[in-house]
Amino acid sequence: MFWLLAAFVGIPVALYKFITRYCPEKVNSYLYKSGWNTLELISQCEIYAENTYDAVKEYLPATWLTKKAYVKCIQEGEEVGNYEISEFLVRKANVAAEEAATAAASASASVSAIAAAESDEEVPAPDEAVAVVADEQFKTLLKETDFFLYEIPATARDKKYDTYVLRYDNPMDIVEIKEQTDLCPVKFDVIRFEFKNSVRLYNIKFGKQQYIIPGNRLFDRDFLKWYMKTQHNLILKEEDKYLISFIDQEMNYVSFDEHSYILIKKDSYEQKNTKAFQNKLL
Repeated sequence: MFWLLAAFVGIPVALYKFITRYCPEKVNSYLYKSGWNTLELISQCEIYAENTYDAVKEYLPATWLTKKAYVKCIQEGEEVGNYEISEFLVRKANVAAEEAATAAASASASVSAIAAAESDEEVPAPDEAVAVVADEQFKTLLKETDFFLYEIPATARDKKYDTYVLRYDNPMDIVEIKEQTDLCPVKFDVIRFEFKNSVRLYNIKFGKQQYIIPGNRLFDRDFLKWYMKTQHNLILKEEDKYLISFIDQEMNYVSFDEHSYILIKKDSYEQKNTKAFQNKLL
């Protein structure tokens, strides 16, 4: 039994050592091909699984597919906050309520001061107790954030995208949206980013996240700071000069530099100059 086991283990080992010693090229070629075949098989399995999911997801129970909407806070290219939409709206409402209460108290105090100055009688002091209902850290976050990304999950019947992303500059404009129905027929392909003093190109791919939505501002410096940091681990500095290029739905080649950005409209898009560049032209 021992010799049988020894032969069972020893013969393959000896054969492997013989082949690797006298036929190393064939071994390396075999390992190389095996590695690529394995990667190809894994890739095909992922594609098959994704296609299968897209085909059957509309028939699955809604509870299996429920996704939450989130609001991301972007500052200097970093995601400094990420909130479920319900939590974000509650916190935002608290900030608005506190600001309204503070403004009302200030106005009441002014009125009382004027009345006291014009009357010889003593005027009752206004109620100074203003409820502090907002989180100070969240208030600071809203003020210092460059822009907000509201990620709305696609419905089960949507086989093209997983998420629709709306960009906001003013957090007070954000309201809950159950389903994103306001879409744009514009399409951008082969989106590239490159520094003006470099020949290296970086691809910009949104995948199954749809950013081409009316009202969205794309490819300005703030947006690119965030995208290049999260997708390419590249820090875009204020003094960096760059070019953006893409091919639109009408096969037009579009290229512009750091002085411009793209504004998505209802049925089209517009290339616009940044405010800083417009001021230089005046």
